[in-house]
Amino acid sequence: MDRNPPPNYKVLSFPNGDQAFIHNSANVGNLSIGRFSYINGNVTLNGRFPIKIGAFCSVAANVYCWTYESHQTTYATTFPLRVVLGMDVGYSDCVEKPEGVTIGNDVYIADGVRIMPGVTIGDGCVIGSRAVVTKNCEPYGVYVGIPAKQVKKRFPVEMVEQLMKIQWWNWSVDKIQRNIEFFSIDLNNFEGDLNEKIVD
Repeated sequence: MDRNPPPNYKVLSFPNGDQAFIHNSANVGNLSIGRFSYINGNVTLNGRFPIKIGAFCSVAANVYCWTYESHQTTYATTFPLRVVLGMDVGYSDCVEKPEGVTIGNDVYIADGVRIMPGVTIGDGCVIGSRAVVTKNCEPYGVYVGIPAKQVKKRFPVEMVEQLMKIQWWNWSVDKIQRNIEFFSIDLNNFEGDLNEKIVD
C-alpha cells in the first residue's frame, strides 16, 4: 500500500502492506507494535520485559515505560552492593519481576504518561496527560491522575460491548474505508445495533 510516511518517523511495514510509525527520537526496544499505530517523539518504551502495543494506537510525546526489575526492599539497604562494591551479600541485588506491558487496540495515550511494568491497558482506553498507570485499565475507560483512576467510560456499557464484539481494528483497510458512516457516528448519541451501520 503506497502511503507517504510522516517526516521524522521510521516506517514499519507489515507483510500485507500496512504500516506503523515510530518517531526517530523515540527510545524503543523489546517492543511489538500493531498496524497503523504511531509513537511520537521523546518517548521511551523499552526495558528487559516485552511491551506489546495493539493496532491503531496513538502514543503522544514524552510517554515513558521501562520494564525492569525492582531493588530489594527487605534488607538493610536497597543499594546494589554486589554490583558496585563486589560484596558477596546473601541476597540478589534486584527482585526479579518478569512483567511486561500490554496495550490494547485503539488506545490513546496522552502526553507525559508514565506506565509501570505489569499493567494491561484495555482496548479503546484513553489515558490522560501526565497520568501514572499503576494498575490494569478496563476497555474504553478514561483514566487520569497519579495514580491513574477511571473517571468515566467513553461510552455506555451496551456500546462498549458492541465495540468489543465488532473489533473494527481487525478489519481490512478496504473495509475501514467503506465504513465512513460507521466511523462518523457520535456513539454517545446513538442507540441501536451498530452492526446495522457496517458495510461488509
